Amino acid sequence: MSLKNYRQKAGLTQLQLAEAAGVSQSQITHHECGRRANISLGQARAIVRALNDRGVKCSLDSVFPCEEAKAA
Repeated sequence: MSLKNYRQKAGLTQLQLAEAAGVSQSQITHHECGRRANISLGQARAIVRALNDRGVKCSLDSVFPCEEAKAA
């Protein structure tokens, strides 16, 4: 499942998720569109934590799969 799917499942807008995770809305937009591959581990964890806090059970690997997993 993609970041967008998890965010929507949590009932959050991009802005709400960004605020909850302490990142910018543009970062969420870029990640959802696949335009930004680089994300710090801390930022990725904050996004996953914000989703989990809203009852959407997901992991770092499910939201931000590594490049090898994407290719498989």
